Amino acid sequence: MVRLRSLLVLAAAFSPLAALAEVPRILIAYQTVTDQLPDATGFLDDPYATTANYLAGYLDESGRVSSILWGMTDAKFRQAVLDGKLDVEVETISDKNVNKAADVLKASYVLRIRTITKAGRTLAEAELLKAGRKVWSDRGEVQVTIGGSISTSDACRSLANTWQSKLFLGPLKELNSAPVVPTPTLDPGQVRPPVDGLAEEPLLNNADLLAAVKGFREEKKLGYAIAALRDAVDQAPFDPERRLLLVDVLVESGQFVAAAECANGGAALVPKETRFRDAAISAWIAAGSPEKAQDLLNLALTKTPEDPKLRLLVADMSLSQGKPEAAIPHLESAAVASDSGEIRLRLAQAFAMTGNAEVAQSHLLAARKLNAAEAVRYPIVFDQLDAATTAEMISLRDLIPRLIVSNQQASARAELKAIAGRNDARVGLLEAWKTAPELAKVNEMALLAYKLFALAIDGLASYSATKTEATLLDARIDLAEALKLAREAREAFIAARQAS
Repeated sequence: MVRLRSLLVLAAAFSPLAALAEVPRILIAYQTVTDQLPDATGFLDDPYATTANYLAGYLDESGRVSSILWGMTDAKFRQAVLDGKLDVEVETISDKNVNKAADVLKASYVLRIRTITKAGRTLAEAELLKAGRKVWSDRGEVQVTIGGSISTSDACRSLANTWQSKLFLGPLKELNSAPVVPTPTLDPGQVRPPVDGLAEEPLLNNADLLAAVKGFREEKKLGYAIAALRDAVDQAPFDPERRLLLVDVLVESGQFVAAAECANGGAALVPKETRFRDAAISAWIAAGSPEKAQDLLNLALTKTPEDPKLRLLVADMSLSQGKPEAAIPHLESAAVASDSGEIRLRLAQAFAMTGNAEVAQSHLLAARKLNAAEAVRYPIVFDQLDAATTAEMISLRDLIPRLIVSNQQASARAELKAIAGRNDARVGLLEAWKTAPELAKVNEMALLAYKLFALAIDGLASYSATKTEATLLDARIDLAEALKLAREAREAFIAARQAS
């Protein structure tokens, strides 16, 4: 079977730069089970076997791993067999053979892929092993419908893209990302400017694609939506609508770094399209990389400092850094220029972070009248409110000694009151905010943690007035439990985002 590898990967293999970075190897072994051949193994005349080929290509393009396909069509595998180093039955993909091949080929990981076709349905299973131990697995039905018909090729690409995303969000997330891109040879001292004319191609008819992506999103099959959009972008790289929709779905799935990199690629191809720049800044902020967002933002502000969209991005930057007071003027200015539900949601969050619960709730109601996407914004709100609340929980431990020392009690009580106001506003906002079903449990856990935090604050306020040791002990216990629950809520949030 012909292996489907990107030309970028082949070109980079001959570059001197490719040898500088040694990346882990991953051995990919494919098996199939059908009604007619229940125990068949290896690459048969099976249309779904191309899933392994597509996945190998995608993994290689990431630069994080170097893949080896099981079978004589792979150069590394074939050479090991021909050299006598690898003595296995190629058509038999057993645990013993796979482990032996992984040792000989120096593969750090083994990815076992299996498709099961019964009664007209095809299910796909994958499991990743490291040092012989399973570290990840996934299973799903193989089917992609675009334009009213089922495409096996699209199904394989979709599944490969989905597994690639899940692998890099899960067991392979710690590996360095270094996408393999060949560097063109430039004449000494010359830098060729971007050719704006290339971006003037007419937009393609995206009706079928948009309908398919809408269906995937409604069914919460974001991996399929991403796969379809990646293919669509590859087919028409200068179509901004396709790429911007891909960025949007990547953000929805929590893949903020991938969204930022995709938007950056669009900005390079279509320099006049400022939406790519704005999307990249937003994604870098959501990814927790404010320095990368700041570089892009500074460059944009030098050109159009009063742009309402840029003011919104400046506000996002301030919110991500825990500076709601700095964000509010920019948000209010943006709302005057062009009011929207997204601006009002940010204002609700900002005022809640400052402790102004009444104004926060009024902005949330206004956002709903403007049909704001509360559930889409929730992951960012949770992330930023959780960071602020956890920091205040930790600071409260340092405040306790000041409540005991007589000459510091007044300032400590004032600070305690301010913390209580901000926490109450955050609780009120999270209680009112609409969340996606998969994050409802996370929200409940966070609220319980914040309410325990409120009890700890009340206990310390009571202790500062009565100096009752039992009250202080109860407050310390409530604070410790609040911190523990907040950590558990954060872990549940991360798990839920990865699962989606």
